[in-house]
Amino acid sequence: MSRCACRNHALPPDPEPGTDGPAAPAGANRPHTPLEVIGRLVAEQSQEPNWAYVGVWCRIHTFTQSRLTPRLRDRQAVRSGLLRSTQHLAAADDFRRQRRLLQPILVRGQETPRKSHREW
Repeated sequence: MSRCACRNHALPPDPEPGTDGPAAPAGANRPHTPLEVIGRLVAEQSQEPNWAYVGVWCRIHTFTQSRLTPRLRDRQAVRSGLLRSTQHLAAADDFRRQRRLLQPILVRGQETPRKSHREW
């Protein structure tokens, strides 16, 4: 059995082809789609392109790459500089609201002269 990269817990086996795999335990209140996961997190850290996939994979029992890639392609999810000027993956609706609020902070951060580590 493989281990999840972010939580070091055992991952379940892949579901049988053509099925969604076993149902979540009764009472489990876990998001089941990549957009639900990203929305619940506000944004998924995505400095490297594959990090968002790993983050979602650790949170969805039956996640495969093909469940997130189309959301990026059809612009339901956006990968952009968002929080702390680093790349994050966000649901498109959330991104529009957040970016409007955070834009002045991001601009101010870009205009601030940077000190080299020797000047600290």
